[in-house]
Amino acid sequence: MGKHSKPAHAAGAREPVTEVTLQRVAAAIEGIGLEPLARPDRLVVGLPAYTAAVWIDYERPLTLVIDFTDRVPVAFDHGRALATFLNHWNHEELGAVASYRLTDSGDFSVRMRHGMLIRHGLSDSQLIASLIDGFEHAASFFTQLRAQFIPIEFDAPLPPTLLRSLDHTTLVGRHPSHMHLPAGERRDVYSAPDYFQGGEGTISEVSLLDLQRVLNGLDFAYTKADDVIATGANGVPFAITLETAGFSRVAAMWNSNQNAETAFLPLWLACNEVNQSSTQLSVYLHETEGIIQVHAETTCLVTEGMTDAQIDEFVISSLLSGLSAIDHITTQAEGASVVDWPPTS
Repeated sequence: MGKHSKPAHAAGAREPVTEVTLQRVAAAIEGIGLEPLARPDRLVVGLPAYTAAVWIDYERPLTLVIDFTDRVPVAFDHGRALATFLNHWNHEELGAVASYRLTDSGDFSVRMRHGMLIRHGLSDSQLIASLIDGFEHAASFFTQLRAQFIPIEFDAPLPPTLLRSLDHTTLVGRHPSHMHLPAGERRDVYSAPDYFQGGEGTISEVSLLDLQRVLNGLDFAYTKADDVIATGANGVPFAITLETAGFSRVAAMWNSNQNAETAFLPLWLACNEVNQSSTQLSVYLHETEGIIQVHAETTCLVTEGMTDAQIDEFVISSLLSGLSAIDHITTQAEGASVVDWPPTS
């Protein structure tokens, strides 16, 4: 899970990068051996432990999203332990992001979200590799979740009729993009819809030089040591890396200077709020010498290579989403943002 062989770039470079539509995604899902249900605004894949709802988020940046949701909620009594479990997953794993929400029944519904930037399209290899990575992470995550939080006497396959009913509800019910909101509420829209911008460019292997190129274009100062690019934006430190697991990572950090034991749950709830609403961002807590830090990061699977336009979109959108997350969390925790936003006229 999260580990892939290096791409055959000679072949990948010849692959066209084309628009990602739900019809194309449905065909790719069928190609990896799954059977999606379809309607115009989403796809649904039903598996024994969870459902996967696939949809396109047209708010910038244009993103293909897979929401994996547990079949069986976790009891409210496990709230603190569940928060620790989800934070540990987001801290240790690259890719899909875990979060929870309190249901009307008073239990926790657990979700993983896997996002793929598609403004500049994807090749078939890129799309299939990302889908496989998402479903592999989901299978591992929900296996661990059920082993830890579902009593053994209840951890049994659900009847096929109930599975079909749950899948149908996911297909025709409330849109997945609104599931983290109270009943009847819809997401606020802050920008005009984002659309496919064309699949120009040639796919090639991603290197640190490609990531540095984006920062040079932004006129950002940075340093590079031990394969880590250190930079900053608006007073927030960032680290940009290529991971051996086949991902590129852009991470922002804020040191809360708060005690890790007493501050964990309030800060985790703020992180979880961001993780629920974001389509690609992972925000988690990291402890250093008893002090808690907030990390906000995005990752991108690079095993199949990327075009320059795809790399630009990933790095720039990651910097912006990282700043937004740190702004939100520090405003909640401190009453004021640590992000040095330019003055508004």
